[in-house]
This record gives sequence, C-alpha cells and structure tokens, in this order.
Amino acid sequence: MVAFSSDGLVNSLVLNSGYSVLYAAQQFKDEGASSEAYGKMDTDEMLRIVKASRGRPESDYISDKIPTLTKKTKRLTKVNRRISSLFWKKVLGRNLSVH
Repeated sequence: MVAFSSDGLVNSLVLNSGYSVLYAAQQFKDEGASSEAYGKMDTDEMLRIVKASRGRPESDYISDKIPTLTKKTKRLTKVNRRISSLFWKKVLGRNLSVH
C-alpha cells in the first residue's frame, strides 16, 4: 500500500485513479506470457484436477459446454428459511412474515 498523505481520502483517490489502471496495464504488458512460467497442461487434465479437488460426483456435472457447471441439490430447510427471513427483516427493517 502506498501513502502520499495523512488523509485517507487523498490516498484512495490516487490508488483508484486512472493512473493505477494504466500502471496495471503496463505491468501486465511487461509480465510476459504466463505459459512460459507455468508450462503447458492439457485441458482435459486441468478439468480432471479441478473436478477432483471439488469432491463432487461426476453425476453432478451437468454441461459439456461449461464443464465445471454443477447442479445445486441442497434446498432451504424450514430452519434455514426462518434464519434467512430474520436476516432480511433486520436488513430491510421491516416486518416479514415467517412461515
């Protein structure tokens, strides 16, 4: 983190400015190709590693077009619905009905 002033607003303006975007683009250009640093890996092998690390059965993967897309099987229980409803009640500051 860089500090140009004791005023946090001034520092955040500099960090979020167009200069920061241009600087990041320049750094990206100077970085070179990431494949030089990491080498090559077959797409099928990469997907196998990713799927194995997720610990989900192969039957959960539902798309060939998007190979890591899985179906969601968990549903809200009555307790989870109540907690969710109470959360939104607090957030919105309103009375929400809880079934």
